[in-house]
Amino acid sequence: MKKRADKSHAVAVADLRGVETFDTNDMLLLARGPVEEVARAFAAQKKLKTRHPDALGQTVTLADPSYLVLRLTGHDWSLIAACVFSPKTFFNPADAQALSRMLKGKVIFFANSDTGSATEYELFDAGKSLEHFRCVEDVEFKSSVRKVAPPRDGPDIYTSVDAFMRAQGAFAPACSIHFQSGWLQAGQKFTLAAQDEIPDEMIERMDYLG
Repeated sequence: MKKRADKSHAVAVADLRGVETFDTNDMLLLARGPVEEVARAFAAQKKLKTRHPDALGQTVTLADPSYLVLRLTGHDWSLIAACVFSPKTFFNPADAQALSRMLKGKVIFFANSDTGSATEYELFDAGKSLEHFRCVEDVEFKSSVRKVAPPRDGPDIYTSVDAFMRAQGAFAPACSIHFQSGWLQAGQKFTLAAQDEIPDEMIERMDYLG
């Protein structure tokens, strides 16, 4: 039975901005644009041959590498998250830069590991780096668009990164929790849907790439 749209959820998710939680291990690309455009560009960039557009609710056999490309209702940014845990699927800032160049627009590389005590982001526009932040052992910060002092290592790190995302109108959900990204295995059959915390009506569109 198809779920009935819940407008209260749709309104709530449209207002979400910032980083949902830093108590997780996540690595994402956020690209400003619709899923169709972002998925096509990313598939070309990574030379991915399999694509299931508008695949929410479908069951697929996961490949290595494989990715979800999705956008939440009321948002301007599409998210790219790896399905399986594999070195082939690990993102880095160069991936965001290449995608930004292809889209001729803004792309954010975001990574956080509570187990590794590491947080990082980098914003690109048309392939040009506008702002970079990284904290593993020391704080690294460089920006060509803001004249602000970098935060001290400690709780201020998370406040600063969350504020950056909010300023971009972007939201980084805990995809490893909601979509099991990075926890799945190649060859596994998986239904492309979120967990109960994110009903289907919160997702504007989801594509699968492999």
